[in-house]
Amino acid sequence: MQHKRRKKNKTLYMNILLSDTNCKFLNNIKYALSQTNKYNIYETNKRNIFNVYDHTHPDVIFLSETDQTHTDIINFLNTWDQKSKIIIESSKNNLLVNDNIYIHQNQLNRLNKVAIFLDNLKTIPKNLEKILYPYMINPIHMFNNSNIRHPQNLGILSNEFEKNEILNNYKVCISWNNLYRSESHICRCSHIDGESENLLEEIKNNLENNIINNKDYTYITYEKFLKDIL
Repeated sequence: MQHKRRKKNKTLYMNILLSDTNCKFLNNIKYALSQTNKYNIYETNKRNIFNVYDHTHPDVIFLSETDQTHTDIINFLNTWDQKSKIIIESSKNNLLVNDNIYIHQNQLNRLNKVAIFLDNLKTIPKNLEKILYPYMINPIHMFNNSNIRHPQNLGILSNEFEKNEILNNYKVCISWNNLYRSESHICRCSHIDGESENLLEEIKNNLENNIINNKDYTYITYEKFLKDIL
């Protein structure tokens, strides 16, 4: 009697390619993807994207907003064979939040200081410049932009856990396009829109009165975002 050999069930994993650009969107996408074993995750620098693409055959590619200005990414997008799905960071993603990293730590003694996230900005906005050194001395620390040189700019934060610590220790956060509004809300850190025409007045008011918006705030987790698009 001849026995039929049983076929092995091969699990097919989705191939995901991410730009290695250090930005909030990609950092959190990578973290969320790593929490499950459903994906083969690959990273590439912008100059090597053609080579990595050919070797990994990704189903989905994630790029940052700033990646689109890089010559190699521009060439890649212009010659893209459309066999992969490409998702590029946009302002629509600002409601996304990683609630596994950003957690309220019940800090009672917060620093009476302002954390400003300069993500994606090319220069210091005029409304901010006039309240910084040497024009004024205010308890302001700026983060996440290596292109802007200023004594109050403390440089790039290496991961989202560091940002969580800041939002749990500083009283006020400022970001543009509400980029860190969701995270600020979770961490109970007062948030101010960087486009405010009365930035200094809002800073003083929030520092003195510790204004926190405790109203219900709708955001989307990265896990749900990935579940919907993958």
